[in-house]
Amino acid sequence: MNKRQLPRLSRSINLGAIRIAVLYLLIGGLWILLSDKAAAAIALNQEMLTTISLYKGWGYVFVTALLLYWLIQRNTAALRSSEAQLQQVIDALPVLISYVGMDGRYQFTNKTYEEWFGSTARGKTLEEVTGKKAYGTISKYVAKALQGETVSYESVISYPLGERFINATYIPDKTADGRVKGFFALVQDMTESKQAREELRQWADAFNGCAHGIAISDPATNRIVVCNPAFASMHKCGVEDIVGSAILSLYAPTDQEQVRRNIEKADQIGHTRYEAHLMRRDGSTFPAQMDVVSVLGDDGELLYRVATAQDISERKTAEKALQESRERYRIVSELTSDYAYRDRVEADGSIIPEWITESFTRITGYTVEEAQTSGFWQNLIHPEDVPVLTRHIQKILSGQANSEEMRVITKSGELRWLRDFANPIWDGDQERTVALYGAVQDITERKQAEEESKSLARFP
Repeated sequence: MNKRQLPRLSRSINLGAIRIAVLYLLIGGLWILLSDKAAAAIALNQEMLTTISLYKGWGYVFVTALLLYWLIQRNTAALRSSEAQLQQVIDALPVLISYVGMDGRYQFTNKTYEEWFGSTARGKTLEEVTGKKAYGTISKYVAKALQGETVSYESVISYPLGERFINATYIPDKTADGRVKGFFALVQDMTESKQAREELRQWADAFNGCAHGIAISDPATNRIVVCNPAFASMHKCGVEDIVGSAILSLYAPTDQEQVRRNIEKADQIGHTRYEAHLMRRDGSTFPAQMDVVSVLGDDGELLYRVATAQDISERKTAEKALQESRERYRIVSELTSDYAYRDRVEADGSIIPEWITESFTRITGYTVEEAQTSGFWQNLIHPEDVPVLTRHIQKILSGQANSEEMRVITKSGELRWLRDFANPIWDGDQERTVALYGAVQDITERKQAEEESKSLARFP
Protein backbone atom coordinates (compact mmCIF):
# COMPACT_ATOMS: atom_id res chain seq x y z
CA MET A 1 0.00 0.00 0.00
CA ASN A 2 1.12 3.60 -0.63
CA LYS A 3 3.57 4.95 1.99
CA ARG A 4 1.24 7.86 2.61
CA GLN A 5 -1.85 5.57 2.93
CA LEU A 6 -4.40 6.71 5.49
CA PRO A 7 -5.06 4.81 8.78
CA ARG A 8 -7.99 2.45 8.26
CA LEU A 9 -11.32 3.98 8.95
CA SER A 10 -12.74 2.17 12.01
CA ARG A 11 -16.29 2.78 11.00
CA SER A 12 -15.86 1.12 7.59
CA ILE A 13 -14.11 -1.86 9.22
CA ASN A 14 -16.87 -2.30 11.81
CA LEU A 15 -19.60 -2.26 9.17
CA GLY A 16 -17.72 -4.80 7.05
CA ALA A 17 -17.17 -7.11 10.06
CA ILE A 18 -20.85 -6.96 11.00
CA ARG A 19 -21.90 -7.87 7.48
CA ILE A 20 -19.54 -10.87 7.44
CA ALA A 21 -20.69 -12.07 10.91
CA VAL A 22 -24.38 -11.85 9.99
CA LEU A 23 -23.86 -13.72 6.72
CA TYR A 24 -21.73 -16.36 8.47
CA LEU A 25 -24.43 -16.86 11.15
CA LEU A 26 -27.18 -17.17 8.53
CA ILE A 27 -25.30 -19.71 6.41
CA GLY A 28 -24.21 -21.70 9.47
CA GLY A 29 -27.76 -21.93 10.80
CA LEU A 30 -29.20 -23.02 7.47
CA TRP A 31 -26.39 -25.55 6.99
CA ILE A 32 -27.04 -27.18 10.36
CA LEU A 33 -30.82 -27.36 9.94
CA LEU A 34 -30.91 -28.54 6.34
CA SER A 35 -27.82 -30.80 6.35
CA ASP A 36 -28.96 -32.73 9.46
CA LYS A 37 -32.37 -33.48 7.93
CA ALA A 38 -30.77 -34.57 4.65
CA ALA A 39 -28.25 -36.83 6.41
CA ALA A 40 -30.99 -38.51 8.48
CA ALA A 41 -33.06 -39.11 5.36
CA ILE A 42 -30.34 -40.81 3.35
CA ALA A 43 -28.45 -42.75 6.10
CA LEU A 44 -29.34 -46.45 6.20
CA ASN A 45 -27.83 -47.04 9.62
CA GLN A 46 -26.06 -45.31 12.49
CA GLU A 47 -22.61 -45.96 11.12
CA MET A 48 -23.50 -44.36 7.80
CA LEU A 49 -25.04 -41.39 9.61
CA THR A 50 -21.80 -40.89 11.56
CA THR A 51 -19.74 -40.98 8.35
CA ILE A 52 -22.07 -38.50 6.61
CA SER A 53 -21.94 -36.17 9.63
CA LEU A 54 -18.13 -36.24 9.55
CA TYR A 55 -17.98 -35.31 5.85
CA LYS A 56 -20.77 -32.77 6.41
CA GLY A 57 -18.66 -31.06 9.08
CA TRP A 58 -15.60 -30.91 6.89
CA GLY A 59 -17.72 -29.66 4.02
CA TYR A 60 -19.11 -26.91 6.22
CA VAL A 61 -15.62 -25.87 7.24
CA PHE A 62 -14.43 -25.82 3.61
CA VAL A 63 -17.45 -23.93 2.23
CA THR A 64 -17.51 -21.34 5.01
CA ALA A 65 -13.76 -20.83 4.71
CA LEU A 66 -14.13 -20.08 0.99
CA LEU A 67 -17.08 -17.81 1.67
CA LEU A 68 -15.30 -15.94 4.44
CA TYR A 69 -12.23 -15.51 2.24
CA TRP A 70 -14.36 -14.12 -0.60
CA LEU A 71 -16.27 -11.76 1.71
CA ILE A 72 -13.14 -10.49 3.41
CA GLN A 73 -11.37 -9.92 0.09
CA ARG A 74 -14.40 -8.13 -1.29
CA ASN A 75 -14.68 -5.90 1.78
CA THR A 76 -10.95 -5.21 1.78
CA ALA A 77 -10.96 -4.26 -1.92
CA ALA A 78 -13.86 -1.88 -1.36
CA LEU A 79 -12.06 -0.32 1.58
CA ARG A 80 -8.86 0.05 -0.41
CA SER A 81 -10.78 1.68 -3.26
CA SER A 82 -12.42 4.08 -0.84
CA GLU A 83 -9.07 4.90 0.77
CA ALA A 84 -7.46 5.44 -2.64
CA GLN A 85 -10.20 7.87 -3.64
CA LEU A 86 -9.89 9.69 -0.34
CA GLN A 87 -6.10 9.78 -0.75
CA GLN A 88 -6.48 11.39 -4.19
CA VAL A 89 -8.77 14.04 -2.78
CA ILE A 90 -6.42 14.77 0.13
CA ASP A 91 -3.38 14.90 -2.17
CA ALA A 92 -5.17 17.39 -4.40
CA LEU A 93 -5.82 19.81 -1.54
CA PRO A 94 -3.42 22.82 -1.39
CA VAL A 95 -2.85 22.29 2.36
CA LEU A 96 -0.49 20.10 4.37
CA ILE A 97 -2.39 17.22 6.02
CA SER A 98 -0.66 14.75 8.31
CA TYR A 99 -1.11 12.37 11.23
CA VAL A 100 1.45 12.39 14.05
CA GLY A 101 1.67 9.62 16.67
CA MET A 102 2.41 9.93 20.37
CA ASP A 103 6.09 9.38 19.62
CA GLY A 104 6.13 12.60 17.60
CA ARG A 105 6.64 10.81 14.29
CA TYR A 106 4.65 11.24 11.10
CA GLN A 107 2.44 8.22 10.35
CA PHE A 108 0.78 9.83 7.34
CA THR A 109 1.35 12.88 5.13
CA ASN A 110 -0.30 14.02 1.93
CA LYS A 111 1.49 14.86 -1.29
CA THR A 112 1.85 18.55 -0.43
CA TYR A 113 4.33 17.58 2.31
CA GLU A 114 6.60 15.97 -0.27
CA GLU A 115 6.34 19.08 -2.47
CA TRP A 116 7.32 21.29 0.47
CA PHE A 117 10.13 19.19 1.91
CA GLY A 118 11.28 17.23 -1.14
CA SER A 119 10.87 13.75 0.39
CA THR A 120 8.41 11.66 2.37
CA ALA A 121 8.02 12.53 6.03
CA ARG A 122 6.49 9.18 7.08
CA GLY A 123 8.40 7.67 9.99
CA LYS A 124 10.38 10.84 10.68
CA THR A 125 10.00 13.17 13.66
CA LEU A 126 8.57 16.66 13.30
CA GLU A 127 11.95 18.17 14.15
CA GLU A 128 13.70 16.09 11.46
CA VAL A 129 11.23 17.23 8.80
CA THR A 130 10.59 20.87 9.73
CA GLY A 131 14.04 21.73 11.03
CA LYS A 132 15.22 22.68 14.52
CA LYS A 133 14.30 26.37 14.26
CA ALA A 134 10.75 25.74 13.00
CA TYR A 135 10.19 22.98 15.55
CA GLY A 136 11.20 25.37 18.30
CA THR A 137 8.28 27.56 17.25
CA ILE A 138 5.64 24.82 16.94
CA SER A 139 6.72 22.50 19.78
CA LYS A 140 4.46 24.15 22.36
CA TYR A 141 1.43 23.63 20.12
CA VAL A 142 2.42 20.01 19.48
CA ALA A 143 2.62 19.40 23.23
CA LYS A 144 -0.90 20.77 23.73
CA ALA A 145 -2.29 18.58 20.93
CA LEU A 146 -0.68 15.45 22.43
CA GLN A 147 -2.33 16.38 25.72
CA GLY A 148 -5.73 16.25 24.02
CA GLU A 149 -6.27 19.94 23.25
CA THR A 150 -7.37 21.22 19.83
CA VAL A 151 -4.94 23.97 18.82
CA SER A 152 -5.10 26.66 16.09
CA TYR A 153 -2.45 29.27 15.49
CA GLU A 154 -0.82 31.52 12.89
CA SER A 155 2.91 32.05 12.75
CA VAL A 156 5.89 32.81 10.55
CA ILE A 157 7.90 29.59 10.26
CA SER A 158 11.41 29.26 8.87
CA TYR A 159 11.42 26.10 6.78
CA PRO A 160 14.43 24.69 4.89
CA LEU A 161 13.05 26.20 1.66
CA GLY A 162 12.39 29.62 3.15
CA GLU A 163 10.20 31.60 5.50
CA ARG A 164 6.46 31.01 5.25
CA PHE A 165 3.42 32.40 7.05
CA ILE A 166 1.14 29.51 8.03
CA ASN A 167 -2.25 28.87 9.60
CA ALA A 168 -2.21 25.51 11.46
CA THR A 169 -4.79 23.41 13.31
CA TYR A 170 -3.95 20.31 15.41
CA ILE A 171 -6.86 17.96 16.22
CA PRO A 172 -6.22 15.20 18.82
CA ASP A 173 -7.11 11.58 17.86
CA LYS A 174 -8.68 9.94 20.93
CA THR A 175 -9.86 6.43 21.76
CA ALA A 176 -13.34 5.74 23.12
CA ASP A 177 -12.04 6.06 26.69
CA GLY A 178 -10.41 9.43 25.93
CA ARG A 179 -6.82 8.28 25.57
CA VAL A 180 -4.85 10.33 23.01
CA LYS A 181 -3.29 8.25 20.20
CA GLY A 182 -1.85 11.15 18.22
CA PHE A 183 -3.19 14.15 16.33
CA PHE A 184 -4.21 15.26 12.86
CA ALA A 185 -2.43 18.37 11.55
CA LEU A 186 -3.83 20.73 8.90
CA VAL A 187 -1.37 23.42 7.80
CA GLN A 188 -2.26 26.09 5.23
CA ASP A 189 0.33 28.33 3.57
CA MET A 190 -1.00 31.87 3.99
CA THR A 191 2.12 33.65 2.70
CA GLU A 192 0.63 34.90 -0.58
CA SER A 193 -2.67 35.71 1.12
CA LYS A 194 -0.86 37.67 3.83
CA GLN A 195 1.21 39.51 1.22
CA ALA A 196 -1.97 40.31 -0.70
CA ARG A 197 -3.63 41.60 2.48
CA GLU A 198 -0.55 43.67 3.29
CA GLU A 199 -0.47 45.11 -0.22
CA LEU A 200 -4.18 45.85 -0.01
CA ARG A 201 -3.64 47.58 3.34
CA GLN A 202 -0.86 49.70 1.84
CA TRP A 203 -3.11 50.69 -1.07
CA ALA A 204 -5.86 51.53 1.44
CA ASP A 205 -3.41 53.69 3.44
CA ALA A 206 -2.33 55.44 0.25
CA PHE A 207 -5.96 55.95 -0.79
CA ASN A 208 -7.04 57.35 2.58
CA GLY A 209 -3.89 59.37 3.16
CA CYS A 210 -3.53 60.89 -0.32
CA ALA A 211 -3.68 64.68 -0.29
CA HIS A 212 -5.48 64.68 -3.65
CA GLY A 213 -9.13 63.79 -3.76
CA ILE A 214 -9.95 60.33 -5.17
CA ALA A 215 -13.42 59.05 -6.01
CA ILE A 216 -14.56 55.83 -7.70
CA SER A 217 -17.86 55.72 -9.55
CA ASP A 218 -20.13 53.02 -10.95
CA PRO A 219 -20.69 53.51 -14.71
CA ALA A 220 -24.03 51.69 -14.49
CA THR A 221 -25.49 54.32 -12.15
CA ASN A 222 -23.03 57.21 -12.61
CA ARG A 223 -22.87 57.55 -8.84
CA ILE A 224 -19.94 57.63 -6.40
CA VAL A 225 -19.36 54.29 -4.68
CA VAL A 226 -16.32 55.28 -2.60
CA CYS A 227 -14.10 58.31 -2.04
CA ASN A 228 -11.18 59.19 0.19
CA PRO A 229 -11.29 61.75 3.03
CA ALA A 230 -9.45 64.36 0.92
CA PHE A 231 -12.17 64.30 -1.73
CA ALA A 232 -14.87 64.74 0.91
CA SER A 233 -12.87 67.49 2.63
CA MET A 234 -12.75 69.46 -0.63
CA HIS A 235 -16.54 69.54 -0.52
CA LYS A 236 -16.51 70.39 3.19
CA CYS A 237 -18.48 67.28 4.16
CA GLY A 238 -17.96 63.66 5.24
CA VAL A 239 -17.26 60.63 3.08
CA GLU A 240 -20.73 59.29 3.83
CA ASP A 241 -22.21 62.48 2.34
CA ILE A 242 -20.40 61.93 -0.97
CA VAL A 243 -21.00 58.20 -1.39
CA GLY A 244 -24.13 57.63 -3.46
CA SER A 245 -24.09 61.11 -5.00
CA ALA A 246 -24.62 61.52 -8.75
CA ILE A 247 -21.32 62.47 -10.41
CA LEU A 248 -22.62 65.60 -12.17
CA SER A 249 -24.24 66.88 -8.97
CA LEU A 250 -20.74 67.49 -7.59
CA TYR A 251 -19.98 70.06 -10.30
CA ALA A 252 -21.16 73.59 -10.86
CA PRO A 253 -24.21 73.59 -13.21
CA THR A 254 -22.33 75.66 -15.80
CA ASP A 255 -19.62 72.96 -16.08
CA GLN A 256 -21.79 69.85 -16.08
CA GLU A 257 -22.10 69.53 -19.85
CA GLN A 258 -18.36 69.73 -20.48
CA VAL A 259 -17.80 67.24 -17.62
CA ARG A 260 -20.26 64.82 -19.22
CA ARG A 261 -18.39 65.08 -22.53
CA ASN A 262 -15.05 64.45 -20.82
CA ILE A 263 -16.40 61.36 -19.05
CA GLU A 264 -17.56 60.01 -22.42
CA LYS A 265 -14.08 60.72 -23.77
CA ALA A 266 -12.50 58.77 -20.90
CA ASP A 267 -14.79 55.80 -21.64
CA GLN A 268 -13.69 55.91 -25.28
CA ILE A 269 -9.92 56.31 -24.94
CA GLY A 270 -9.34 55.28 -21.31
CA HIS A 271 -8.26 58.60 -19.78
CA THR A 272 -8.95 62.31 -19.84
CA ARG A 273 -7.85 65.46 -18.02
CA TYR A 274 -9.83 68.65 -17.69
CA GLU A 275 -10.48 71.61 -15.41
CA ALA A 276 -13.89 72.28 -13.92
CA HIS A 277 -15.54 73.86 -10.89
CA LEU A 278 -16.56 71.44 -8.14
CA MET A 279 -19.45 72.51 -5.96
CA ARG A 280 -19.53 72.22 -2.18
CA ARG A 281 -22.60 71.36 -0.15
CA ASP A 282 -23.06 75.04 0.74
CA GLY A 283 -23.25 75.96 -2.96
CA SER A 284 -19.80 77.55 -3.19
CA THR A 285 -17.48 76.40 -5.97
CA PHE A 286 -13.75 76.00 -6.47
CA PRO A 287 -11.58 75.19 -9.53
CA ALA A 288 -10.16 71.67 -9.75
CA GLN A 289 -7.98 69.75 -12.13
CA MET A 290 -9.63 66.40 -12.81
CA ASP A 291 -8.01 63.21 -14.10
CA VAL A 292 -10.50 60.45 -14.97
CA VAL A 293 -9.51 56.87 -15.81
CA SER A 294 -12.06 54.37 -17.11
CA VAL A 295 -11.09 50.84 -16.00
CA LEU A 296 -12.04 47.87 -18.19
CA GLY A 297 -12.30 44.19 -17.28
CA ASP A 298 -10.65 41.31 -19.14
CA ASP A 299 -13.76 41.05 -21.30
CA GLY A 300 -13.51 44.71 -22.31
CA GLU A 301 -16.52 45.74 -20.24
CA LEU A 302 -16.34 49.02 -18.29
CA LEU A 303 -15.96 48.16 -14.58
CA TYR A 304 -15.59 51.54 -12.86
CA ARG A 305 -14.12 55.02 -13.19
CA VAL A 306 -11.42 56.52 -10.97
CA ALA A 307 -11.38 60.32 -10.68
CA THR A 308 -8.53 62.26 -9.09
CA ALA A 309 -9.24 65.86 -8.09
CA GLN A 310 -6.73 68.57 -7.23
CA ASP A 311 -7.86 71.91 -5.85
CA ILE A 312 -6.13 74.51 -8.05
CA SER A 313 -7.57 77.61 -6.37
CA GLU A 314 -4.12 78.82 -5.33
CA ARG A 315 -2.69 78.16 -8.77
CA LYS A 316 -5.52 80.05 -10.43
CA THR A 317 -5.04 82.94 -8.01
CA ALA A 318 -1.31 82.98 -8.76
CA GLU A 319 -1.94 82.82 -12.52
CA LYS A 320 -4.37 85.72 -12.26
CA ALA A 321 -1.91 87.73 -10.17
CA LEU A 322 0.86 87.01 -12.68
CA GLN A 323 -1.33 88.04 -15.57
CA GLU A 324 -2.27 91.25 -13.78
CA SER A 325 1.40 91.89 -12.99
CA ARG A 326 2.37 91.38 -16.61
CA GLU A 327 -0.40 93.68 -17.71
CA ARG A 328 0.74 96.36 -15.28
CA TYR A 329 4.32 95.90 -16.46
CA ARG A 330 3.19 96.16 -20.08
CA ILE A 331 1.29 99.40 -19.42
CA VAL A 332 4.16 100.95 -17.47
CA SER A 333 6.66 99.79 -20.08
CA GLU A 334 4.69 101.29 -22.89
CA LEU A 335 4.37 104.54 -20.96
CA THR A 336 8.12 104.72 -20.36
CA SER A 337 9.28 103.10 -23.61
CA ASP A 338 7.92 102.10 -26.97
CA TYR A 339 7.93 98.36 -26.27
CA ALA A 340 9.23 95.90 -23.66
CA TYR A 341 10.28 92.27 -23.76
CA ARG A 342 11.55 89.31 -21.75
CA ASP A 343 13.97 86.68 -23.09
CA ARG A 344 15.07 83.33 -21.69
CA VAL A 345 18.77 82.46 -21.91
CA GLU A 346 19.66 78.79 -22.39
CA ALA A 347 22.78 77.13 -20.99
CA ASP A 348 24.42 77.25 -24.43
CA GLY A 349 23.95 81.05 -24.59
CA SER A 350 21.10 81.03 -27.05
CA ILE A 351 18.40 83.64 -26.39
CA ILE A 352 14.74 82.61 -26.66
CA PRO A 353 12.07 85.37 -26.73
CA GLU A 354 9.30 84.69 -24.18
CA TRP A 355 7.10 87.75 -24.63
CA ILE A 356 7.07 91.17 -26.32
CA THR A 357 4.54 93.93 -25.91
CA GLU A 358 2.24 94.51 -28.87
CA SER A 359 3.67 97.94 -29.73
CA PHE A 360 6.62 96.02 -31.21
CA THR A 361 4.41 95.38 -34.24
CA ARG A 362 3.57 99.09 -34.59
CA ILE A 363 7.28 99.98 -34.75
CA THR A 364 8.72 97.15 -36.87
CA GLY A 365 5.70 95.87 -38.79
CA TYR A 366 6.49 92.32 -37.66
CA THR A 367 4.17 90.25 -35.46
CA VAL A 368 5.20 88.88 -32.09
CA GLU A 369 5.06 85.36 -33.56
CA GLU A 370 7.49 86.34 -36.31
CA ALA A 371 9.85 87.80 -33.71
CA GLN A 372 10.02 84.43 -31.97
CA THR A 373 11.38 82.60 -35.03
CA SER A 374 15.02 81.49 -35.22
CA GLY A 375 17.44 84.07 -36.68
CA PHE A 376 14.87 86.88 -36.73
CA TRP A 377 16.88 89.45 -34.76
CA GLN A 378 20.03 89.04 -36.85
CA ASN A 379 17.95 89.83 -39.94
CA LEU A 380 16.10 92.70 -38.29
CA ILE A 381 19.27 94.60 -37.35
CA HIS A 382 21.00 96.69 -40.04
CA PRO A 383 24.09 94.76 -41.30
CA GLU A 384 26.44 97.55 -40.24
CA ASP A 385 25.07 97.38 -36.65
CA VAL A 386 25.38 93.61 -36.18
CA PRO A 387 28.71 94.08 -34.28
CA VAL A 388 26.87 96.47 -31.95
CA LEU A 389 24.23 93.79 -31.30
CA THR A 390 26.96 91.20 -30.68
CA ARG A 391 28.70 93.47 -28.13
CA HIS A 392 25.37 94.19 -26.49
CA ILE A 393 24.61 90.47 -26.08
CA GLN A 394 28.08 89.67 -24.73
CA LYS A 395 27.76 92.25 -21.97
CA ILE A 396 24.31 91.03 -21.02
CA LEU A 397 25.45 87.37 -20.88
CA SER A 398 28.32 88.41 -18.61
CA GLY A 399 25.75 89.81 -16.18
CA GLN A 400 26.09 93.51 -17.02
CA ALA A 401 23.17 95.80 -17.65
CA ASN A 402 23.70 97.58 -20.95
CA SER A 403 22.11 99.88 -23.51
CA GLU A 404 22.93 100.25 -27.18
CA GLU A 405 21.62 102.22 -30.15
CA MET A 406 21.04 100.22 -33.35
CA ARG A 407 19.31 100.56 -36.67
CA VAL A 408 16.63 98.12 -37.73
CA ILE A 409 14.98 97.47 -41.07
CA THR A 410 11.21 97.31 -40.74
CA LYS A 411 8.99 94.92 -42.64
CA SER A 412 8.15 97.69 -45.10
CA GLY A 413 11.90 98.36 -45.67
CA GLU A 414 12.02 101.59 -43.64
CA LEU A 415 15.15 102.32 -41.59
CA ARG A 416 14.54 103.17 -37.91
CA TRP A 417 16.77 103.82 -34.93
CA LEU A 418 16.13 101.98 -31.64
CA ARG A 419 17.73 102.25 -28.20
CA ASP A 420 17.68 98.95 -26.25
CA PHE A 421 17.97 99.01 -22.44
CA ALA A 422 18.60 95.41 -21.20
CA ASN A 423 18.87 94.18 -17.61
CA PRO A 424 20.10 90.56 -17.09
CA ILE A 425 18.85 88.09 -14.44
CA TRP A 426 21.89 86.32 -12.94
CA ASP A 427 21.68 82.83 -11.40
CA GLY A 428 24.39 82.44 -8.78
CA ASP A 429 24.10 78.66 -8.62
CA GLN A 430 24.54 78.30 -12.38
CA GLU A 431 26.88 81.31 -12.55
CA ARG A 432 25.27 82.65 -15.68
CA THR A 433 22.54 84.91 -17.01
CA VAL A 434 19.30 82.95 -17.22
CA ALA A 435 16.93 85.69 -18.46
CA LEU A 436 16.77 89.36 -19.32
CA TYR A 437 14.23 92.17 -19.33
CA GLY A 438 14.43 94.95 -21.84
CA ALA A 439 12.80 98.25 -22.79
CA VAL A 440 13.17 99.71 -26.27
CA GLN A 441 12.71 103.33 -27.37
CA ASP A 442 12.20 104.46 -30.95
CA ILE A 443 14.81 107.26 -31.32
CA THR A 444 14.42 107.71 -35.09
CA GLU A 445 13.13 111.27 -34.82
CA ARG A 446 15.91 112.22 -32.43
CA LYS A 447 18.55 110.79 -34.77
CA GLN A 448 17.00 112.63 -37.70
CA ALA A 449 17.03 115.85 -35.72
CA GLU A 450 20.67 115.31 -34.81
CA GLU A 451 21.56 114.79 -38.47
CA GLU A 452 19.71 117.95 -39.45
CA SER A 453 21.58 119.90 -36.76
CA LYS A 454 24.88 118.59 -38.02
CA SER A 455 23.97 119.58 -41.57
CA LEU A 456 23.01 123.11 -40.54
CA ALA A 457 26.20 123.41 -38.53
CA ARG A 458 28.25 122.75 -41.64
CA PHE A 459 26.60 125.71 -43.43
CA PRO A 460 26.72 128.75 -41.15
